[in-house]
Order: sequence, then C-alpha cells, then structure tokens
Amino acid sequence: MDTASSNGFIGAGSGNLNRGTAAGIVAGDDNDITVAASNSFIGAGTGHRITTATANNVIVGGDSNFVSGGTSGGIVSGVGNRITGGDEGFIGAGDQNLVAADDGFVGAGQNNTVSAAQGGIVAGLNSIITAAGGQSFIGGGQRNLVCDLRGVVGAGQNNQNGATNGVIGGGFGNSIGGGCPGFRRDVAGAQSSGIFVGENNTISTTGGAAAILTGTGNTISGDSQNAAIGGGTTITISATGDNDFVAGGERNSIAGASTNCFIMGGRVNMVTGACEGGGVVGGFNNTISGTAGSVILGGNNITATADNTAYAQDMEVVGDLTLGGGILSTRFTFIDNTGGATSYTPTNDDRWIITDSSATPTDITFTLPDAGLDHGRQICIKDLCTLAGARDYIFSVGAAGFPMFGSNGGFGGTAPVLPPGSFLTGAGGFQVCITFYDGSDGGTAGWILGPGV
Repeated sequence: MDTASSNGFIGAGSGNLNRGTAAGIVAGDDNDITVAASNSFIGAGTGHRITTATANNVIVGGDSNFVSGGTSGGIVSGVGNRITGGDEGFIGAGDQNLVAADDGFVGAGQNNTVSAAQGGIVAGLNSIITAAGGQSFIGGGQRNLVCDLRGVVGAGQNNQNGATNGVIGGGFGNSIGGGCPGFRRDVAGAQSSGIFVGENNTISTTGGAAAILTGTGNTISGDSQNAAIGGGTTITISATGDNDFVAGGERNSIAGASTNCFIMGGRVNMVTGACEGGGVVGGFNNTISGTAGSVILGGNNITATADNTAYAQDMEVVGDLTLGGGILSTRFTFIDNTGGATSYTPTNDDRWIITDSSATPTDITFTLPDAGLDHGRQICIKDLCTLAGARDYIFSVGAAGFPMFGSNGGFGGTAPVLPPGSFLTGAGGFQVCITFYDGSDGGTAGWILGPGV
C-alpha cells in the first residue's frame, strides 16, 4: 500500500511512503521520503530513502540509494549509493559509492568515497578522498587515495597523494606527501610535487616542487626543492640543496648539500657533498664529491675531486674541436709533460693534439711516423707552460725521411726543406701544426709546417 502526505504525490508502485512536504514518488517499490524532506523526489526504482531534515534532494532511479544529509543533493542511478552529509552532493551511478561533504561528486564506479568539500571521483574502484582533501580529484583506477588539499590522482592503482597541490598522473604504488593512514606509505611534505607515471615511486621531500616523470622505485626525499627524476630504477635524490636532476639509469644518487647538480644516465653514479653546478654523464661507479663546476664524461670508477674540471677515460671527437688558443683537431690525445718526458712518437691515430703543461720548460723531441700515413694526418702542439723561458720542440723524421716544408713558401718544393733535427721555440701560448701530404695533388710527399689554427 502506498501512503502520501496531504500535498505529496505517489504515482505508481507498491509499498512507497511519502511523508514529505511537496515531495513526490513517481513509481517503484518500497521507496521512502521522510516528513522533514520537503521538495524532494524519487523517480523510480526500489528501496530508496530520502531521510534528511533538509530539502530539494533527488533520487532518479536504481536500487537502495540513500540521501540522509544536506540539501539539493542528487543520485541519478546505481545500487546502494549514499549521500550522507553536506549540500549539493552528487552521485551519477555505480555501486556503494559515498558522498559526505558539500559539493562532493562521484560520477560512477564502485565503493568510492568523497569526504571532502568540492572533492570529486569520476569513476573507478575503492578510491577515497579524505576529509582533508578539499577540492581534490581522482579520475579513475582503483584503491587510489588523496588526503590533502587540491591533490590529484589521474588513474592507476594504489597511488597515494598526501601533498597540497600534488599530482599523480597514474601508475602503481606511487606516493607523494603523507598523513594518509591505512594506506601503503605514510610520508611527509612534498607540496606542489608530482609523479607522472611509473611504479613505487616516492616524493617525500620537505622542500616541495619535486617531480618524477616515470620509472620504478625512485625516491626524492630530504630537504631538496625543485628536484627531478626523469626515469630509471632505484634512483635517489636525498640532497639538502636545490635544483638537482637525475635523467635516468639505475641506482644513481645525489645526496649531501648538492645544488644544481645532475646525473645523465648510467649506473651507480653518485654526486655527494657540497657539489655545485656539476654532474655525471653516463658510465658507472663514478663519483663527484664536493666539487664545483666539474663533470665526468662516461667511463667507470672515476672520482672528481677538483673544481671546474672535466674527467674522461678515453675520448674521440668526430668533427672539429676548438681549444682555448685555437688548435683544431678531429681526434686528439693529451700528453702531460709534467714528469719531464723528453720524447714522444705519435702513432695510429689520424690527428693528435699534444699538450705540454710541464712545470719547467723541458725540450721535447717528436719523431714523425713514416709508415701507414694518411693524407692530411696532423700533429698539433700547444704549449700551456706559464713559466718564464722557452722550450724547444724538436722534430725528427723516420727512416723514410719524408721532408718537412716551411709554411712561408707554399707546397711543391718551393719552401725551404727543414732537415731532421729542426726545432721550433715555444713558450706559453705557443702553438703549431704539422700536416702530412701524400703528393696526390702533384707535389712532393712530406710534412708541412704551419701555425696552429
């Protein structure tokens, strides 16, 4: 039997009870509008309840949906959905979803809960916006959690956003900030930080504004601000400085008071101490320890300890290389004559730069090769000695006796021939290049002496 108040309405169905003022039940079975629920409406379905003491609530259809708090709330459809508090709450559809705050929203899904004002869950399963997560958003996925102001989880699974203005795009088991009891982690800080995708990444820095783009098991912690990880596995930034970056790789780390430092890939590379403006590019087991402006270029087991220094194990340049003072080469070897070596024989490589930084001006002899020579092979010398005095660079040819020509008369035998034992005098800033020509352009094969370029 249906029962309606004097100014209420029941259209059809059975077991409906309408005791509200200016309220209506259109159809269905066992639906109920209480005395205090004025201007409320149930469209159809079974077992719906509007029991709130306020007005203007609506259940359109479905089964066993329930409105028990606030005004102007609405449930469109679904099963067992509830609005239990706050005004203007909304549930579109789904199963066992809950809105318990002003302007809360659940679009669809199952067992989703919005307990924060202006919080919204579009869809998904078992996701929660807690009472502390005002104006927060979950797009979809399952078992995602937001528990701080204006947080976002786009999708994914088991993601936890406990940072004000924090964002998790998706992925699995990612965590920002803290204060989310009952979930996978309980971390702190990280305001305005973000994790885009990936698995089991964590941002807990108290400095904030940190980012992890992707990867697995990466962590930003400590007091680092504006730190970022591009990707990789088990990357760690735990510095107390700011603006550090790891592009990717495996088990790379930045720690200590490092500021404006970086690691660009590789494996088990470290930046520690008070690093300033330096970094590691690839390689493995390399370490920068408390230096400023230094960089390690690949290699392995290199430790940088000096400021403003580039470290590398082997280097080959394709194209031209410009050094201070102007020497150019496409392949180069650095020879440090600090120990006072007196002779050197270039071999194998097409082009060389020989750098002498001796503490005293020691004469050096270069024996020029005479076998396996290619057209355009070049030997360049730059003297970096800053002490007073000069050193002699003495040139000796091999058994084939290729002649040396001076640069002042051009090629083709018109320049004076420099016999074996010829020398040039060098001091700080001195540079010269000697180039081999094979006679293919009509001249005599030999070495031509010219200035450094």
